[in-house]
Amino acid sequence: MVLTHPDHRGRGYARLLMEWALRAARERAIRCVKLDATAQGEALYRSLGFEAEQPVERWHRAPGSCEARAPANAGSIQADLDDAAFGADRSRFLRELGVPALLPDAYAMDRPGARARYFGPCVSRTPESAEQLAGGLIAARPDEPWFWDLLPANQHAVRIAGALGFRPVRQLVRMCLGENVRGDDSLVYAIAGFEAG
Repeated sequence: MVLTHPDHRGRGYARLLMEWALRAARERAIRCVKLDATAQGEALYRSLGFEAEQPVERWHRAPGSCEARAPANAGSIQADLDDAAFGADRSRFLRELGVPALLPDAYAMDRPGARARYFGPCVSRTPESAEQLAGGLIAARPDEPWFWDLLPANQHAVRIAGALGFRPVRQLVRMCLGENVRGDDSLVYAIAGFEAG
């Protein structure tokens, strides 16, 4: 995530940081770099060789009642499910995020945030399991505001978010540099966040 204080924009600081990060990625033979770009940052990333992949949206839910759902189990994520969804091994990253809610064919996580609780990531082989996990986590904390970042191409995720009272509030574009490593986006019901993908 690249953030430049408004008083220091237009001086090339973001470009220098990105060039350094991309040089480090090349030295480590990283074959794919992805990011979620704001409209402000998109031109910079394009000038560095990034190409647009797809939109990513942030949805918000105000505090309010939510129909109670059956709780899911806690445990370890099936690595093959996440690998299929994202096309890469994210097991270390996911362990750092915390303990997921699990069903046999799905997992989801939530965590506190500065302005709202955050739902994601959520990966599921079926819309029904994704809906059960999302509804269960949100129903456990209905009096908090929530954020959910999703890929709008997954219409099941859009439908579920809307049914749970979420509304879109922001759109970014996912961009890629190098080999575009992708998994099965239809399994992705919530990303881990704009800063993490």
